[in-house]
Amino acid sequence: MSEDKLWVNVNFDMRNQLKLFVGERSKTQFDSGCKMFDIFLKDTFRFDEIKFQNFYTGYITIKVKERFSKDTNNEWKLILKRYKLMANVHGETGANQIFTISKDMFLDKDVNNISQLRFILQQPSFYWKDFGIDDIKLKALNTDLSIEKVLEDFSKKSEKVKIKKIEKIPPIDVLSTRLQNLWILSNEASKQVKSKIEDNPRFDIDGCYDVNLLSVNHSQN
Repeated sequence: MSEDKLWVNVNFDMRNQLKLFVGERSKTQFDSGCKMFDIFLKDTFRFDEIKFQNFYTGYITIKVKERFSKDTNNEWKLILKRYKLMANVHGETGANQIFTISKDMFLDKDVNNISQLRFILQQPSFYWKDFGIDDIKLKALNTDLSIEKVLEDFSKKSEKVKIKKIEKIPPIDVLSTRLQNLWILSNEASKQVKSKIEDNPRFDIDGCYDVNLLSVNHSQN
């Protein structure tokens, strides 16, 4: 089964990634080194992992809002805090890497019915003119692929592999006679091999030759 079939894409709408400034933008040129954008889920209010292509973002923080939250104020819940995407914000390592944030990595693993996500991107280095993340995908496990479905597919594939069966088995007394004859032939063959070894003895000991044994053999010849 293809690995891609195990996952389904979760539909969402995304707002533009906006830079955050310190103070009023019209009165200052000081860049905070942060960006923020929101994602709004459409049909499905659950997902199991987030995949994206990094573009010189040093750290990422993710918050979520639940559609049916017990909190009457419907506040943001932090699920990922300042996760490092680049080993060194001044270097290239991790700058263009594809990352996968799985649900096991969330700080709060009990969040459900998520309706909105907020991404906060940070790049404290002044080396890079711009930064962000691209090709964002929310993935959910395909619930249509139940264990029964997987076993059914496996069973169908197994039926295609035919095992050759022995159509006719000789009687047990015939098999016994053949095995006995085979044992006799094997015994005779082993005796012949042993006889040949004794007729041509080796005089080497651990890879070296014994001078006395060679001398005796030479005198006998």
